[in-house]
Amino acid sequence: MQIVVQTDYQDIYRITGGVLLVVDKFQGSDDSISYNTKTRPYNKYTQRLRVTQEDCKTWNGNNCNKETITDGDTICKIVDKAYYKFKIKTSGEDFSGYQKSILFYMEDIKNIIKSYYTT
Repeated sequence: MQIVVQTDYQDIYRITGGVLLVVDKFQGSDDSISYNTKTRPYNKYTQRLRVTQEDCKTWNGNNCNKETITDGDTICKIVDKAYYKFKIKTSGEDFSGYQKSILFYMEDIKNIIKSYYTT
C-alpha cells in the first residue's frame, strides 16, 4: 500500500498495481460553473478535481470566485468525515487474485477507512 496524494478534498492510496482507493472528502453542491470557465487541475494526482482560474458565474446566476474547487463543472464543498465517500478504482482490469492476496488487500482497505474515524 502506498499513499499517492493527500489533500483537503481527496486522498488516494495505491493498494496494488492498477488498484486505487479514492477518498472523496467533498460533496458536489447544487450549483455548477459555466462550461467556458477556465480551470486548471487541482493537483496532478487527484481525479477530476479542477480549480477555477477566474471569477465566474454559475448556472444559477451566483458568483464563483477564482480558486473555487470543482468536480467537473460542479462546485465542491468539504464535508464532515461521516460523509466521506470511499471508492475502489481499477485500471480496466478486475480486482482479482488468490484468496490470500485479496484478503490482504481488503485488510489494507479496511485499515485505511478505519484510520479516518479513529483519530
